[in-house]
Amino acid sequence: MALRAVRSTPWRSRAAAVVFALALYMAVAGAAAAAGRCGSHPWCNRALTPAARARLLLAAMSQSDKVGILTGQAGSDVDLPPISWTDGALGAGGLGSGASGATAMPAGTALAANFDRAIATRYGGVVGAEVRHRGFDGDFGPTVNLMRTPLGGRTFEAYGEDPFLAAQTAVAWIRGFQRQGVMADVKHYAANNQEGQAGVSPIFGIYGGRQFVNVHADQRTLHETEFAAFEAAVKQGHSATVMCSYNLLYGTYACANPFLLKSTLRDLWGFNGFVVSDAIACHETPQDLNAGLNFDIADSCYTAP
Repeated sequence: MALRAVRSTPWRSRAAAVVFALALYMAVAGAAAAAGRCGSHPWCNRALTPAARARLLLAAMSQSDKVGILTGQAGSDVDLPPISWTDGALGAGGLGSGASGATAMPAGTALAANFDRAIATRYGGVVGAEVRHRGFDGDFGPTVNLMRTPLGGRTFEAYGEDPFLAAQTAVAWIRGFQRQGVMADVKHYAANNQEGQAGVSPIFGIYGGRQFVNVHADQRTLHETEFAAFEAAVKQGHSATVMCSYNLLYGTYACANPFLLKSTLRDLWGFNGFVVSDAIACHETPQDLNAGLNFDIADSCYTAP
């Protein structure tokens, strides 16, 4: 099945990006948002569209609330619950999941080896149902980076070396997952599939060689290989969010890269969700925000106005 082109949309302002984040949260996330904490505020009227509710909410938010929403914190002035995530591309038992158990799903490479969209949809549905059942609003997954070296630390989570197979597996996974009322976060955008000569940091791999890899490739290669699964995830799978990666592309960090986040993701592919950073993948708040980063999962950038 060929990837279908869609009409591009213009880049939004930073204020509109916050509106998108709020609207998407209200429309897709079902766990915390539906817990009845909203009260009698006008933005709690579920008869209104998510965009209308988001604009009402945004108008009532303080500056600290607006900064807080960019890290998923609760909005104390407006009774906004925190956005709750887990990090489990292969199941709901990842980061933040607590002590309770979850189904240990097969590795992503094993899923892709089925060459079966229906199985990928069911797989995503199982993960999504458990994510919702455990009270999360979204999951940092699926992982769709291509396998270029067996030494890539996240290779087992993804769908192998074939761009088309990775793309179609991701689309099916996302559809099954988001039908459960939770947000997918396709990752790691983009070209994030090697560890660098320094290897993986002993500090859980959080800070090490993968933060310093600088990828240079011609644009045809990027679009036909590294970008293919992300494009399909956005245009066919309608992933709610996209996670930008640790590495640099053309000398600029992915989470501060206008070519990735503006020109390609939003203008070319028409993405209208929000962009999430990998943990500590943001570096300079003004550059990151102006380049298109919306949400910092580690609270390492948006700690002040």
